[in-house]
Order: sequence, then structure tokens, then C-alpha cells
Amino acid sequence: MLRKRLIFWSKLAAICCAVALCVNAAGTLLSGGDDIVRNASALPSLPRDSVDVFWLGTSHMHYNVIPQLLYDEYGITSTMVSGNSIDLTASYWQLRQALLTQSPQVVVLDVYPAAAPYCYFYVQNVLAMRSRENMPEGSNPHITSSALARWLPVGSPFKAAAIKDAYDVSYAEGENYFGITRFHSRYSDLGRQHFRALEGSERLSHSFGYLYGDYTLDQSKVSIRPYSPEAAMEANEEGTYWTFTDEQLAEVQLMQQVTDELQRIIDFTKRKGIQLVLCAAPYQTNAAEELLFEQVGKLAEANGIAFVGLNDTPANDPAYFRDLGHLNDEGARIFTSFWGDWLTGHYDLADRRESTDARYAPWRERAGSHNLQTAGMQLNAFDGGLTGYLEELSSFDRDHMLLFTATGDVFDGFTEDDYWLLVDGLGVAEEALEDWYYTGCGTLDLLLYDGEFIFSQYEPDGRDYDITRNVQGYDVQFGTGRWRVNGVSAGNIETGMSISVYSLLDDRMLDYRAFDLMEMYFDE
Repeated sequence: MLRKRLIFWSKLAAICCAVALCVNAAGTLLSGGDDIVRNASALPSLPRDSVDVFWLGTSHMHYNVIPQLLYDEYGITSTMVSGNSIDLTASYWQLRQALLTQSPQVVVLDVYPAAAPYCYFYVQNVLAMRSRENMPEGSNPHITSSALARWLPVGSPFKAAAIKDAYDVSYAEGENYFGITRFHSRYSDLGRQHFRALEGSERLSHSFGYLYGDYTLDQSKVSIRPYSPEAAMEANEEGTYWTFTDEQLAEVQLMQQVTDELQRIIDFTKRKGIQLVLCAAPYQTNAAEELLFEQVGKLAEANGIAFVGLNDTPANDPAYFRDLGHLNDEGARIFTSFWGDWLTGHYDLADRRESTDARYAPWRERAGSHNLQTAGMQLNAFDGGLTGYLEELSSFDRDHMLLFTATGDVFDGFTEDDYWLLVDGLGVAEEALEDWYYTGCGTLDLLLYDGEFIFSQYEPDGRDYDITRNVQGYDVQFGTGRWRVNGVSAGNIETGMSISVYSLLDDRMLDYRAFDLMEMYFDE
């Protein structure tokens, strides 16, 4: 009898686990990979005990630090354990989960949540104030508060505690922890890219550095307003720069829950023998936030741990920011190099570039990839003709998909130099170009993937139908008006030569251009 009962309960437990795994996977599928904490989603795919440094915290980490560049220049293996607008409680549980498979020597914690309730973006203020009335169902802060619980895998020993903590913040209903119930209306929208979000290998790019963008802060999008607690719950998404009275600044004090959350992380890392560094990552701070970060510095000093403040780093010039809260690529490179010098100057971190250990293959295999991303950003900023653009594209030897459509009459706008740039610079087969080039009419479609010429098609009378191809798992469609790659579209193909550049590193259309083939443009 006892044996039968054990078998029954074992089978029931197995069924419940299978159902839980399916529900978890379906929720991730429908939500597109839980974007809010996607920067931590690579952790299960990284080799065990391969990471020497964790970057813990909010988007101020995963926009401001480039882990791949840190490896390329200093040999330090690091990864993101971060999420968009998450609070310190979520960072604590992310750290606990990450330590199940990794043994970092150093953890750098972004303390931006300590700036609440004076933050430039309302999400952090709402979370810190535990303001339920300002957290409507489905809103950014509401979802943020429960995102971590959904990110933690089924069977995680911390899942229940994390859900409790998230509930204490948001009072969210149970469905917020199960994406399949929240996103059940998206079945008809599913594409290949959603299924790829379930694959660990597709998540790695989020842990090695964003495609940051060659942007500079547009001050016209920043709202400058007098501070009030009510206004802080409604700050715009671009960011709000608060001004304060002397009386308001005299009242600035770290919230007790912030102090408690920081102390919990400090005590935990000490017990684990991990070097913790508190960091006020650069952004366009206001006077109240700066006072709060000074108080964080005093807390760090009292606990005998390092604190890197706003004035300790060289990336504070407005020219280095893409928006009020995040660095652009130039700023991120400067900030990353600062950390390379700082970490190697304070800790004995091994240079993993000298190792052939398989654990460090994810960094070794991606060496130089961020330089390709930077080349992509330079491409975004290109202002010239077809010849110069093709010269820029010739440096894209991998990690990109290039799509060309030329349609309509061809005259002086396409030269012999352009022809040979396509052939010698990009590797397009001559026979793929000859009929279109010598007749000067019709529609020519070309596709290059990861530096290899894959496909061409020429229609002498023009193309009035869609071409659909599967290229290395990507659904590619040459439409009569637009391209689509896994549902991501770009272009307005009418006449001339239209070119799209799709980044294989982060699955997005990086750039789109259209060039007139009727008139010559002289590149300087």
C-alpha cells in the first residue's frame, strides 16, 4: 500500500512539474522573452563558473557597461545580472539565483534605486513608494515589480520568496507571474523570433552589450519641472529633470527600505566572500539624487566596502549620453574602460584571453563583436551616396544580414565602381548582377548572410510578388513594398536601390537606405 502511494504521489509531482514547465515556457514564448529582465536571461546558457564579475542592477548597468569590450581589452569575463527599472529587492534575488551556477570574485551593484523618490523616471519612484494607486494593471511599474518572479526558473529555490517580495511591492495578482495568462491574446502574432527567445544561445547577446546607438541627449525631450511627490509619480518616459527648493533639499534622506535592502545585499556578499562594489552609474542627476548617493557612499564606508560615485568616473559629460538616464556608445566605451582600469587596479582578476579553457568560449568567440556594432552605428550616421555606403558595408564581414532590392531604370546613379564594390567588397557573384546591370531595368534582389552571398533573383519585367526564403532559421520576405525578417520590417521599395542591414547580434533592422539610380551622387 505504501509503495502504491509513493508511486501515485511521485507521478502526480512529475505531472505538476511538467505542467509548470510548460506554463513557464509558454509565458516566456508569448511575452517575447520577458524583456524587463532579459539581460539576465543568458545566465543559464553560460558555462558554470565562467564569470569573474557580475554587473547587478538596472538599465544603468546594461546600457553603460559593455562586457564584451571589457573582455577584449582587459580579459575580464563578466555578465549582466540586471533588468529595466528593477528595485534592489529584485537585484538581491537575481544575485541569489545567479550564484547557483557562477562564482564571481566581484559584484558591482548599481544603486540607482536609492535615488527614489526623486528619480527622473516615474517607475522607480512608484516602486520605491509602494504606491498601489499609481500602479495600474499592465503598467510598466506593475509589470516590473513581478518580472523577476517570472524570470526565475521553475524549481528555483528562491521563486516563492521572490514572488512574496514582488507582491509586497506591487500587490500584483497571481496572473502577473504567469505570462501565459497575461499574454494569451498573442497566439496569432507568434513568429519564429518568439520561439528563438526560448533558446539560450539566442539570449547571449543581451549579456555581452547592447547595440547602444550613436545618439546624443536631446535636451528638448527632457521635462524640467519643480519637484513634488505627486509629479514624481507621473514623470514622462523620456525623463524629468527636477528642480528643488532649499527646504526640499534639507529633507532629502535615504528611504529606510532602501537602506535595509542595501544592507541585506552587503551582508549577504560578505557571508559569501564576494567583493561588493556599490556604484552610482552616470546619468543626468538632480541635486536631491546626488545628496542620496553621498549617503550611500557613507553607508558603504561604514560597512568597509568600495563605493564608486558620480564624480569618480570620466563619463559625465552630456555629450556621452543618449538620453537622460543612459550613456551612448562613446560614453559606454569610456565607462567600460574606466572599470577595466579600476577592477584590475583593485583586484587580482585573471586575464582570460590567455586561456583556452572551454568555459570562456562565449567571450572568446565573440571577440571584436562590439567593434562591429560600433561600425553599425557609424553606418547609421552615414551621409553620402551609394558608392560611399557600399564602402561602409564592405566592413560588415559577419554578424549582419544585408538585403538589396534594385528596381526601375538604371542610369548614372549606379557606376562601375558600385558594381565592383558589390562583387569584390561584398562577395556578390558577378552572374547575379550581369543581366540587371547590362540591361539597366527590371528588379534585382540580393541577400548576404554573415558575410556570405546567399541568394539573388532577377526579374527583367519587374517583380510584383513576394519572395519568401528561410535563411539559417530566419524567415525572410522580399515584399513588393517592404522587407521582413522574422516579422521585423523595413523599407519602402519603389524605385532605385534599397538596402537594409539586419543585425544578427540583437535581431533588429540596423539601417535602411534608398538610393536614386538615375542621378549621380558624388561622395566626398
